[in-house]
Amino acid sequence: MKSRCFVLSLVAVWTLSLSACSPNTPGSLSWGVGGALAGAGTGALVGSLITSGDVVASAGLGSVIGFTAGALVGLARDRAEIARVQAIDDQLQTNEELINERQRQIDSEYERIREQSQSGELDESLAGQVYDGPTIGVPGR
Repeated sequence: MKSRCFVLSLVAVWTLSLSACSPNTPGSLSWGVGGALAGAGTGALVGSLITSGDVVASAGLGSVIGFTAGALVGLARDRAEIARVQAIDDQLQTNEELINERQRQIDSEYERIREQSQSGELDESLAGQVYDGPTIGVPGR
């Protein structure tokens, strides 16, 4: 009975001490630790329910299995996060290239219009679209 309480209190203390881990910890490590904690707790519970079971050995085996499973889950989540970030970076690069190309088109058209307006001669294709009559005292027109 004393060893069961000792193991359960050890698992509880370990859980509380690791609960303040850094959020920058890689997922495989944090999920592995979480899996180890869950496995140790489950192993200790199973070991205490079996009449001839060894609580410490069950907790140790559960923590090893839990750490391995948790680390694999964390590694898979890390890889999925890296793939998601890479996809976002690729989309940002594509958008930046598109914006730069459109800005070059705008700058080119602006320069063409500026040169035409300074020469005083308008493009014939714009004859119906550009007002070139008197402004009647409205300088912005």
